[in-house]
Amino acid sequence: RRGNHVKAESLLSEMLSIYEDEGDLSCRPSIHSFASVVNALAKSRDTNAVPRAEEIIQKAEELDYISLNSYLYNSFIDCIVNSDAPDKSSKAEAVLMKMEQQQQLDVKPTEYSYSMVLTCCARSGEHGSAERAERILNNMETLYSLGQSSVVANSRCYSAVITAFARSKSPDAVSKAFQLVDRMEKNRKEGSPHGHPNAHCYNSVVHAIAKSRGNHKAEKCKDILERMISARDLGHR
Repeated sequence: RRGNHVKAESLLSEMLSIYEDEGDLSCRPSIHSFASVVNALAKSRDTNAVPRAEEIIQKAEELDYISLNSYLYNSFIDCIVNSDAPDKSSKAEAVLMKMEQQQQLDVKPTEYSYSMVLTCCARSGEHGSAERAERILNNMETLYSLGQSSVVANSRCYSAVITAFARSKSPDAVSKAFQLVDRMEKNRKEGSPHGHPNAHCYNSVVHAIAKSRGNHKAEKCKDILERMISARDLGHR
């Protein structure tokens, strides 16, 4: 519920005070305590939710008895994504990069981490969001190929990047969309674990074409339609 974040913050503060002042182990907060407060802030409509969540995370990072995990940082990403900050896609990417640089496996980005940040880029009007989304997608595949991550760049990730370009007003939006769907078709042909094209991905390309100011829109849309029909005939979904 809205307002529960205030109670959660107050309770966490009280737990910390009792533990630090009296050494009462029964009141020592756990990683779940910190993550729950950040999660409550993410669900609130508080205009100061992001800086407050950041303070809570910094406190958790300072405590040697706290074992950090991805749930804490994913909750922070949610908090950023749900905010009205004009630079939220860059803030979300910064958290993602921090997770990637961690040595503990429990803190590494999950599929949810990447999905949320890419969705944030797709919905953001921030300058450079599309390029940011493409960079994240490319990095996902690189980390996977190097064995540094088990998270694959699935179809939803690709679709988010295409949507980011469609909304970017970039003159290269359509060509980027086609490059991405070409990559997915190549993934499918080669049996790559990364994203294969589906109806949503193809529709995202059509959306990019429709929003562009370029010529030959009908021909480009026809190309995508023919690809969809061909994929269907081959039994692909």
